Amino acid sequence: TLPDAELAALADSGQLLNATTYQAQVARLAADSRSEASLREFIAQWFRLHEIEPLDSRLGDPVFDAFRGSFTPNRDTRQNAINEVIDMAAWQLRNGGSLQAMLGDRRSYARTADIAALYGTPVWDGSATPPTWGDASRSGLLTRVAFLATGSATTRPIMKGYRIRSALLCQSLPPPPPDAPVAVPPVQGLTTREAVERLTEQNPGCSGCHGMMNPLGYVSENFDALGRTRSSQRLFDASGAVVGDRPVNTLATPRVTPADSRAAADSAQLAQFIRESGEFERCFAQHYFRFTYGRAEREADRDAITDLMNAARAGGALRDLMARIALRPEFQSRSFQ
Repeated sequence: TLPDAELAALADSGQLLNATTYQAQVARLAADSRSEASLREFIAQWFRLHEIEPLDSRLGDPVFDAFRGSFTPNRDTRQNAINEVIDMAAWQLRNGGSLQAMLGDRRSYARTADIAALYGTPVWDGSATPPTWGDASRSGLLTRVAFLATGSATTRPIMKGYRIRSALLCQSLPPPPPDAPVAVPPVQGLTTREAVERLTEQNPGCSGCHGMMNPLGYVSENFDALGRTRSSQRLFDASGAVVGDRPVNTLATPRVTPADSRAAADSAQLAQFIRESGEFERCFAQHYFRFTYGRAEREADRDAITDLMNAARAGGALRDLMARIALRPEFQSRSFQ
């Protein structure tokens, strides 16, 4: 919005050009409660939360109804899952949290009964300390409903992996071929992972790209397509009858960086590898620069992005990171060349 009275007066008087005055005003505005709205918008864009499918569109389908059991998603469940992630980021902002804390946060920020039921936690009132997940298999950001739910009866490890690789790590992937299927069709007697492996990893023309996506999605196959914990996958026929129950396999080699060939047993280990890589913070710096300036970065912007990345990797608080970019000389003056 427009500058408030205090900032406008300092600008009119010229005092805002004083470095100490400028820094004090940046700190004041960063601490303003309204700065939270900026973070909320940024997180929704960075994590591409708009890509989440509606979670109630298959109600009435025999397979989906058999899969969901007693849980009934409604038209608001998708948005509630999105809000839960954004509320998590806002809590970290208000309480001095860092990017690393956000990645590993094990508290539920579910303000609605539907998402709370999927987590098995009480509904959060929005102000008290949020309840902690009782389930040890939930390890943080990557195991929130918004990163797991598909709106169908089956998980989508390819899309889970693609989202982590491209959105959270800012690592590019070539576009899929025009004839690539949108979803992997179920194969009788196989888990979703087994069907994906058969379709994408036994074909040399597919294995290269899918080797960068699939393993990132496999590590969370111990959560079903609504984000509920599971140790096995129930298999259904077209009528919704259970025809099998097979254990899920989460062991994979995600290669967060090309040189990292370690195997991850689950989402917790994947999150550890991401923290160690520094790629999450690099991706944040790139996206936050673009969000702040409203444009793609140029070669001359490299120092600003590197400075923000290094501060994030050092564990800087989210509020300080948001303010830091306004302290850069690139922000304080504008080139018209």
